[in-house]
Amino acid sequence: GSSNFCVGALSMHAAMASLKDPGHRESCKQKNAAAREYTHKSLQALGFQPIPSYTNFMFFPLKNYAGDFAKDMLEKNIVLRSSVLPDGKWCRVSTGTMEEMQSFMKVMQGVKA
Repeated sequence: GSSNFCVGALSMHAAMASLKDPGHRESCKQKNAAAREYTHKSLQALGFQPIPSYTNFMFFPLKNYAGDFAKDMLEKNIVLRSSVLPDGKWCRVSTGTMEEMQSFMKVMQGVKA
């Protein structure tokens, strides 16, 4: 039904407020950029090769990962997408908060590049 399109009044209000507050928007953009940069460098340090990204997600090859990466990550409460492309498996992860990305990197330390 139409209930799928109901956005809570509170979150709608928060979104409107953030649109009116360029300082808040700028601070979010900077935090997002910092979390993205942290994740990019951390993935590289583990031997992964993320594609440089200015979007809200990162894409990197998983090389020889055996199994269903997205499913395995979901079991660790990390939601992302993985797909099999002609040159192997790839992961697409959205940039979250710094805390979320640090949790993601803790789990990624157990994954072989």
